[in-house]
Amino acid sequence: MAQQKKQLTKEERERLLREIKPILDQVRDLQSTYEGDNHIWRALDNFRITDESTRLLYFHVIKDKLAHESKEQEAIDEARRELMMRDATRAEAHHRHLLGEDF
Repeated sequence: MAQQKKQLTKEERERLLREIKPILDQVRDLQSTYEGDNHIWRALDNFRITDESTRLLYFHVIKDKLAHESKEQEAIDEARRELMMRDATRAEAHHRHLLGEDF
C-alpha cells in the first residue's frame, strides 16, 4: 500500500516556515553557489537535519516557498515592464504632439 503524503494546512505551513526561517535564509544565500536543488540540501546539511522524513518535509516546504516567491517576482517584473511600456508610449505621444506630428 502506497504511503500517502500528509498535506499541511496553511497555518501549519506558515508555522513551519517561521520555525525554519534560519534554514530558509541560508538556502537563499546558497542559491547562487549551487545548481538545481543542491542549495536546499546543503542548507539542511549545514543545520544538521539528519532525520530523513524531516529533511524531506523541510525540502518540500522550502522548495514550494521559493517557487511561490519566484512566481510573485515574475508577476512584479511583468507589471513593471507593462508600466514602462505604457509610460514610453505616453512619452512618445507627448513628444510627437510637441513636434506637431499629431494627426
